[in-house]
Amino acid sequence: MKKAFPNGNSKGLRSLHFQVFGVLSLLALSTSACTVVSHRVDVVPIDRRDGVAIETPLKVHLTDGSTGLYTEGANISGGTLRGKGIFYDIALQPFPTNPVLTPVSLDTIAAMETFRDRVNRGKTAALLPVSMIGSAVAVGAGVGRAVTTGTTLDKFPTAHNAEGALVQIETDKGILMGESIDVRDDGIIVLAPGMSGKRLGIDPRSQKLRLFQYDTILALEFEKISSPGHLAKQRSPKPDELARLKTLSRFPQGLSPVLLQKLLRIHGQTALAPGLQ
Repeated sequence: MKKAFPNGNSKGLRSLHFQVFGVLSLLALSTSACTVVSHRVDVVPIDRRDGVAIETPLKVHLTDGSTGLYTEGANISGGTLRGKGIFYDIALQPFPTNPVLTPVSLDTIAAMETFRDRVNRGKTAALLPVSMIGSAVAVGAGVGRAVTTGTTLDKFPTAHNAEGALVQIETDKGILMGESIDVRDDGIIVLAPGMSGKRLGIDPRSQKLRLFQYDTILALEFEKISSPGHLAKQRSPKPDELARLKTLSRFPQGLSPVLLQKLLRIHGQTALAPGLQ
């Protein structure tokens, strides 16, 4: 009787078979794993150099407290900002002339920032082992699909409205959620209705401007923002954290005494309310 395997090495052939299968499986796994990508949105301050073309969404903050959104970007030339902007006054009421097409003098602009999608390479790499486990199941089922994690520009609220980022603050008195108005060296000013915590309300007078000193904050987290978008343990932000968090507030340039008084009057206040009592 002839042997099924002329060389008599059936174990060797089976071993080779499994090696080939293993290589093909690893290729399938690595291909699928590469589709898992972690995203984030970077907030980038803009300087005032002439000849700068911003091709990503742009937010501008005027010295009178108004805020403008240039969803298609803009150009800086001849000491002016040129583009198609939608503007809101300090009370977040839209300008009657929207969209604003006339050039805006740089002298009237206190701050500008743009928003850009980025791939978080560190987190993407960290997800690969998990992806490979999931891919093994997909290979066995004959199914594969791309997986995206994190925040992309289209899901980043601060880039699409005149408000500051939504922030959640925890103190020993409770948890509050509201809009980041001004991030200062000594604390953060938040516009919030109190303990209920909701986005900008229908009636601005139903909310209060509250000052939270950093030494009262147990935990602080900004919506859709990764590190350093959070603070903890009643400490002041480090310089790089402070700069980052300022760009997420409605007034990244800071509230001047004049603007603060205007904003307080809008919300029926004569002074800032304390954080939580």
